[in-house]
Amino acid sequence: MTTPDLPAPREEGATPDEHAAISRRFIQQASDELRKGDRIQASEKTWGALAHGVKAIAKERGWLHEGHHTLVSGGRHLGIEFGHPRLVLATDNADKLHRNFYNNYDDLPQIADIIADIIDEVASVLPDLEAIRKAAPRYFVIRNGTERRQVRWLTGDGGIQIGDESSVGFSLNHPDEPFQSDGGPPVGSGGWAPAPDEAA
Repeated sequence: MTTPDLPAPREEGATPDEHAAISRRFIQQASDELRKGDRIQASEKTWGALAHGVKAIAKERGWLHEGHHTLVSGGRHLGIEFGHPRLVLATDNADKLHRNFYNNYDDLPQIADIIADIIDEVASVLPDLEAIRKAAPRYFVIRNGTERRQVRWLTGDGGIQIGDESSVGFSLNHPDEPFQSDGGPPVGSGGWAPAPDEAA
């Protein structure tokens, strides 16, 4: 199966739409590489698919997005912000495949099955990342040290503290507005779906 060419690189880098297209291309290539028996390339293409999906959102939010830690932080943050635990899990598992690219855990029993499962898992959340990209950022309160570290990675703001909150998920490109709610949206509740007015 052939895949479309990647967008041509430009001095200013790819647009969010181009990153989303790269993400879709990479997940297809991951399946193709695994079918051919190249587990290392399948692993890295899976990570790349998730990373470019997150990068598309990070660019729109003004987040840092040039390094591995910022992309893992972005995927985990978005999963928490939107109450989407499968996105958090897919981010963590894609990160494990990124490590496989360097370490080639070929002696791990059923490694091909594990890679195939993670490819499917990442493929299943890519449409959700697209929906999140089109949705308005949501309220987020930093509840622990891990979330604080992630938001610091994304924003570059070392002054972020546990208990800090943002009505726009700590986006740097959306104006923060006073948050009024009966306690905020449930965080990590599962069963994620975009709100009806956010659906594509």
